[in-house]
Amino acid sequence: MGARQEAAWQRRRLERQLSHGGLVYVKPPPEWLLPLTLVLLTACSSQVRPDSAAPSTAPRTFPRPQGVEVVAHRGGTPENTLTAFRQALAHKGTGAIELDVQVAKDGELIVMHDLTVDRTTSGKGTVRELTASELRAMRTPRLDSLEPVPLLSEALDLMKAAEGKRVFVELKAPMPKEAVPNVIAQIRGRRLEERAIVISFDASVLDEVRKAAPELATALVANNLTDQAVNYPSPYLFLKRSAVTASAVRKVHDAGRWLYVWTVNEAPHMQEMLDLKVDGLISDTYDLAVRTRGQ
Repeated sequence: MGARQEAAWQRRRLERQLSHGGLVYVKPPPEWLLPLTLVLLTACSSQVRPDSAAPSTAPRTFPRPQGVEVVAHRGGTPENTLTAFRQALAHKGTGAIELDVQVAKDGELIVMHDLTVDRTTSGKGTVRELTASELRAMRTPRLDSLEPVPLLSEALDLMKAAEGKRVFVELKAPMPKEAVPNVIAQIRGRRLEERAIVISFDASVLDEVRKAAPELATALVANNLTDQAVNYPSPYLFLKRSAVTASAVRKVHDAGRWLYVWTVNEAPHMQEMLDLKVDGLISDTYDLAVRTRGQ
């Protein structure tokens, strides 16, 4: 049977089905169009792949952390370096790392805590006044680490391979709001939406994240337990250790937030926080925190 005969037969079959089913008959397209339509539909469907689907941007619920999570503050030591991140991610007792993000002069996202490079690198100057290339030429000499200042992309590449671990990405103030889409794109591009939490002292920056990427969890970082800190609509609150009391823990939990405490580096303070039933310990000495918490 030729293509035109096949198309005519299919049309007549469709007409019979419509008439028997009591449906309204709509005149079919010309015979010559049917084979072309089938070819186009087949070609289009063959291009759809589950692994190429766009990441979900729907709001999601966030499961409660299991036990008390230990977070490596700035990745441990040497702070905010790929060496530290690798070590912390390889530690079986840590649940996550925390890192700091700033914007270089040319718009690149750089991992560094201080507004200047003086303390942690071989160079001098302000991060916002240096390009990524200039920053990458500097070295982080602490503890014999002679590696370049990392890009956020490099840190997230490590996270992608670290199954079961999470990353808290702190957007350091002042963070230009126009940099937020780049942060989100880098997280989405590595399919880390389930494991990356964006945090900041700046609620307006978190507002931008929540608006542009409702599928991402966020956390406000606070020095004191203010009404804004308690009521900010994110699942986590990062609170300074000196502000954490029994009543503060109750207030945060009653508001439906999970309370993570920074920075807890000594065993007595760790035990105090554990007794208060906080949800996370953020520590430079994460190995000690894991031992104090218990495996």
